[in-house]
Amino acid sequence: MPSQAVRDRHYVSTDCLASHRLHDKVREGAAQAIRLIVSGSVSKGNMTESYVALAAPLLMVIALSALVVSVTRGAAEGRIARNGSIGIRTSSTQAYGQAWTAGHAAALPSVRRTWWVALAAVPASLAGQAVFGGDIGVGVAIAALLLETVVLLQAGKVATAAARNSGLP
Repeated sequence: MPSQAVRDRHYVSTDCLASHRLHDKVREGAAQAIRLIVSGSVSKGNMTESYVALAAPLLMVIALSALVVSVTRGAAEGRIARNGSIGIRTSSTQAYGQAWTAGHAAALPSVRRTWWVALAAVPASLAGQAVFGGDIGVGVAIAALLLETVVLLQAGKVATAAARNSGLP
């Protein structure tokens, strides 16, 4: 019977092998997706229905990031005044102008993390779609939207705390 060290080494090498195989599949899928896009076959109508279905959630991931970063930056720089339509609207940030600006300025670094989510979601969705097929890429894009929502909720907490600490006018 092999010693414990030999058994442990076997399990470690088996885990590494499985990890390398998964890494290779993801890399091959990403390369396949890039080849499709670069070759122009995506724009020539050779896209499958699953890639068409993937376009809408990926555009939402990117559009959400662009919109929230733009609005938060505008409010932090004073270009978007306190209002009831757009921005981080909590009772603390709506209290007065200085709180509005301070809350958005404090939340901006957190809100910018949505770009990182979008940056990871696009290739991961395309690679997942290419490697595993079906609607895996759509699932990854929807998971990215949920993660962006969590990031924005955290940014709202940061904005509320900063607005409360900004002092009264």
